[in-house]
Amino acid sequence: MKPNKRLMKKIMKRNLALNSCINLTGNKGGDIFQVIDNQDGTIHLRVGSSCVMLIDKIVPVEFLTGIIHNVMLDNNCDVKQIIDTFGWGESFKEELKKKVIG
Repeated sequence: MKPNKRLMKKIMKRNLALNSCINLTGNKGGDIFQVIDNQDGTIHLRVGSSCVMLIDKIVPVEFLTGIIHNVMLDNNCDVKQIIDTFGWGESFKEELKKKVIG
């Protein structure tokens, strides 16, 4: 059987579209993180915590990478150390740290 070129093109287009958007939820749906690539060096960034929207703006990609860069450097690139800085309960922080790989 020959591959269906039209179907393959459709799948590739759909995969490219899916790769330009990230939707994540946590905390039983109370925390959201959404990034949509605008294909021009900017992203539409939506972040909410405990059901409260914190940011819903179009920002340069460097904004997001800069935040992560600064926080990582301030904490010796240790994700578990960063988790410890949040004001969450100890058992919740330990639960989150168990999910960190690498």
